[in-house]
Formats: sequence, structure tokens, C-alpha cells
Amino acid sequence: METNHAESTDQHKRSAKIRKLVVKLFVQTSTPNYCMPWQMKRQQSCTGSGFVISERRILTNAHVTAYQKSIRVRKHGDAKKYNAHILHVAHACDIAMVGVNDDSFWEDLEPLEMGGVPQLEEDVVVMGYPTGGDNISVTRGVVSRVDIQRYSHSGTQLLAIQIDAAINSGNSGGPALKDGCVVGVAFETLNKAENIGYIIPIPVINHFLEDIQKHEHFTGFCNLGISWQPIESEHMRRYFQMETKQTGVLVSKIVRLSCCYGQLKRGDVLMALDDVEIADDGTVPFRGSERILWHYLIHKKFPSDRVRALVYRAGEKMEVGISVGLLSHLVPPHLYDTRPSYVVYCGLVFVALSQPYMLHQYGKDWGHKAPIRLCDRILYGVQGTKEQEVVVLSQVLASELTAGYDSFSNLQLYRVNGVPILNLRHLCHLLDRFTAPYIPTKQANGEIPVETNGEITNGTLESKSEIITPDDVTMDPVTDQSPTSGNEYVSFNVIGTKEVENVPNKCAAMENCDDLELTEEELLYSQYTNSMDNLYHRAGDDPLLLDCTNFIHFELDKDKIAVFNIATAYTKNNEILKQYAITTPRSDNLPEQKY
Repeated sequence: METNHAESTDQHKRSAKIRKLVVKLFVQTSTPNYCMPWQMKRQQSCTGSGFVISERRILTNAHVTAYQKSIRVRKHGDAKKYNAHILHVAHACDIAMVGVNDDSFWEDLEPLEMGGVPQLEEDVVVMGYPTGGDNISVTRGVVSRVDIQRYSHSGTQLLAIQIDAAINSGNSGGPALKDGCVVGVAFETLNKAENIGYIIPIPVINHFLEDIQKHEHFTGFCNLGISWQPIESEHMRRYFQMETKQTGVLVSKIVRLSCCYGQLKRGDVLMALDDVEIADDGTVPFRGSERILWHYLIHKKFPSDRVRALVYRAGEKMEVGISVGLLSHLVPPHLYDTRPSYVVYCGLVFVALSQPYMLHQYGKDWGHKAPIRLCDRILYGVQGTKEQEVVVLSQVLASELTAGYDSFSNLQLYRVNGVPILNLRHLCHLLDRFTAPYIPTKQANGEIPVETNGEITNGTLESKSEIITPDDVTMDPVTDQSPTSGNEYVSFNVIGTKEVENVPNKCAAMENCDDLELTEEELLYSQYTNSMDNLYHRAGDDPLLLDCTNFIHFELDKDKIAVFNIATAYTKNNEILKQYAITTPRSDNLPEQKY
């Protein structure tokens, strides 16, 4: 009896020591307003859980700290809240690392040790601070499944452990323990189901920790960038000349910008990775009799690591060495901790399409409510060129200038003055080139001529608003030496750093720019536009491009166009910005407007 009592006392002491290492996070957040991307939404409060690991660090969930403005942590049994800050964050696997500078916080705290992946039917203990109270909560559950699951925070498919312990709001970030060692991090539950929760397993946690140790930041999880399908049909096996004992999956598509492009081919049968055979259903061995999808083998790699792929191509086996890498998306699945990019021109609000934008516009059921063409870009669109984005006209700000375009919203922008759009930075580049003000040349006395009531007078301009108005500037890209004015007006090239003179149309300046000294960014734009079959070089190529000199022409989805007179737009643009309290027409991560 005394022995049992002593063991029980020791166990309670160990449990109390562990509970002290589980902390509660108090987070103040402010999320972006995707409808008006120049603003942030009202500040909100949320709570979560975390636990202490080595080197004075705290692990929690990334969704707990997303868009954080302030973080404070409180230890179990302590009334004081300590200021904290983000050290590293990995939204792909929903893990964040938090630090506390106050030395008094770390007194008498020993880090929790990491364990392994628990076996099926083993018990685990989940600790945290769920809703329903302020003190720590302890629940028990059984490991019921270990599988590749889709993480709701990022949409990434990674290894996860399913347990039957209750995981509620506030539990997120708390440790799942077995024999006093961490075997996972509680992070989500299954909706419309009872007692089905998920924890992030140790292999994913260790990958995050090793990644930041190697690269000093989280790089991500590698992806081969291929589409594949099982080869379970006997007809397909005979079609691809596979022998009875040969297994693998069919490579049906290879993303152009992926690490496999040029290494694997469409129609290859991927049979093994690093000598681990892939079954016809796409699974590989995992812990004895268990099996798991072959993606798990790639998720263990880091960017630039090598993997040996055994493929069956046209009836022959061959080994292909692949340097694995990350895969970028045409439409980002998330934009956590960043403000959305935007461009406002003439009351037209342009944004880069993203899944958070669709969620804000159409709700969780955006897949059924949003325009089908935008859904297609999200679900099936792939990048054909580096840094490619889907630029969308989000809305039109009502004003005298935008009359007639009020109903335009959520339409993809295809071209500006016939030039295909690569991304928002490219749009800024073209707007600066096409709509750059035609500044009158200074006279010999240093004064700039100003046209008043049809006559040129001498006067010093104090602001750019005096340079251009619809009535007092002749929008002509070539030197204007008419007898009535006697002044020169400077024009600007569309792409390149040199000015192009005597060009009959601004759209035509796109043609022979090979001899110009282009920046790396401008070269990317030039290569993209030259690769597009539907590029219009001059006004005569497209009946809609009647005048690229005096007008700016936006070609949108659903065969819609919007046209503005450049001079009129120049004078009215600031009025629209002021009317809608927009401090800057472009987001901070885009090039500043040049005029």
C-alpha cells in the first residue's frame, strides 16, 4: 500500500510539473478587409494553448497567432501575463514558435521532451485551455488512425494522427502526451462528428524544427508537382506494358515550374522513390503492416535534397535523379500575416486572386457561389510563368468618372492596351508607362508654360495638378510643334529604360525593344508578353484598340472592356482616392506610383 501511494505521489508530481509547462496564449488579431484592401478589420481577441520546448521556446498553432498584433502568455498557476513575440511560423503545417524575453518567465521551467509516433489503440493525454473555463484542462483519448490528412488551416496534405479525445476551441496548440513525452500538437477537429480530433505528429514537428535550424526560417514542404492516378485496371497495366509483379502510379501531368519538369515525362510509371516501392494504389509501407500515401516520402525532404525515382518509361526501367523543391500556386491558398496587394486606378480596384479573397466575397461555399471561371483558376490553374498571378477587378468605386462601369466586379483582367497582364507589379509597370504625364518642356527662363483659356502663359507650377487637365494638354506622344502652342511634350516607352520617340502609337512601342537595356523585372514582363499569342502590338491589330495614346483600355473577363481618357483620369483620380479615404493607390509591396 505504501509503495502504491508513493508511486501515485510521484505520478502526481510529474503531472504537476508537466502542467506547468503548458501555457495559455492571449492574442489580439486584426485581419485584412479584402473588400477594401487598404483597410484592416476591427481588432479581435482569441486564446490558445502552447507548451515549452528546448532553448526557451514555446510551440503553438499557427492559426492561433495568425494576423497577431499582440501576444501574451500565462503559465499554469501564475496570474501574471508575459509579453511574447513570434520567432518562426509555418502556416503549411499549422505550427508557430513563440519567444518570451522576460527571464523571470523561464524560472523553474524545463522543456518537454519529444517522443515518437504512437501506435494504434495507445492512450494519449491532451492538455490545453479550451473554452468553458480559465484553468488547464486534461483529456484522454485513444489513437485511432495515422494517415495523410488535409490541414484545414493551409489546405496542405500532411501526416496527421486521429484521436477520440475532445479537442475544442482553445485546445489548439496544446501538447498531446504519452508517458510524459510530446507525441503531437492538438490542432483541429472534424465537424459534424463526435470525439474525432487531430494532432500534428512528431515527424511534422521535427521537420519544422530541423528546417528552421538549417535555413534560419521555415522554407516549406517539398512537392514533385505532378498529377498522378492509380494503375489498378488490368487494361491500363497491359497498355503501359507492365509486368505482373511491377507496381506504380501513372504520371498524367507535370507542372511546368516544378522540380520534375524535364526529368519525368507524361506517361511515366513512378515505381519507387529511394528504393521504397510504390503500390498500384499510390501507397508505401509505413510502420510494419500500415500503409500511407507516397507523398510522405517527399514531405521528409528539404529543398534541393536529392531523391532517386525509379520509373517505367515505354517498356524500360530507368532511374532518374530529382532535386526536390517547393511548388508555388497560381492562386495562393492562404495569405496569413500579410496584407493583400491592390491597385486603385480611376476607381477601379484590382487585386490578386486568392482563396481568402473568395472566402471573403462569397463565404465558405464560394465553390458554388463564385463565378465558375474564377473557381477554375483556383482549382485547376497552374503557373506557366514565374510570379504569374490572376489579376481581378474586385469592384468599381462609384464616381462621375466610373459611370457606366458600376456593375463590374470580380472580373479577371486580361490585358491593358492589348498587353497581357502577368501580375499586379506588371500592371503597375504598364500604368506608369501608358499613363505617365506629358510634362511640358521648360522654357529658357526656367518657367513652364501653362495653357489658360487657350493661351500659353508663363508661370511656375506648384503641383502636378497644374501640369495636366483635360482641356489644357494635347495628348500626343510625338513632339508637338504646332504653330498655336510652340511647346514640346515628352512621351514615354511602354517597356524599357530608354524613351522611345516618334512612335505613332504607345502600343507599338512593345515591338522592337530587344535593343533596350531592360531591368530583370522588365525583361520578365517582356518575355511574358512576347510568349502570348494574343498580344496586340498596335491599335490596328484589334478593332477595340482605337486609340492607345489618349486612352487607357482594360480588357476584362466576360468580354467586358473599360476605357478612360488618360488626361481626365489624371485629374479625377485623386478626388476618388480622397472620397473613399484611400491614403495610397497601391499597397506597400508594389512600386510607388511615379506621378
